[in-house]
Amino acid sequence: MKPNELNVGDIFYECQSGFNIQAKVTTQPKSKTITFMEEEKIQWQWTAVNVTTGEEINYCLTEGLEHYGPRLYSEPQYVYVKDGEFDFKLS
Repeated sequence: MKPNELNVGDIFYECQSGFNIQAKVTTQPKSKTITFMEEEKIQWQWTAVNVTTGEEINYCLTEGLEHYGPRLYSEPQYVYVKDGEFDFKLS
């Protein structure tokens, strides 16, 4: 999932290290051009809220450096089995 695909009200998941966070976009992602190691890159910033805890999260993602995170998905990536049922734990 890419920031330019997100709109206010959209739900996405940030998943890393065995944890799934369900977040809702609260401000439209905005891009700007930055210089990183003498190279121009597009950087996206937006705000979302953790649906489980209500905590506000400030996001920043730089194209070409996505491996540093955040890792964004359209569905939870970590599943657990509890009493024979799939459980997508949200943090």
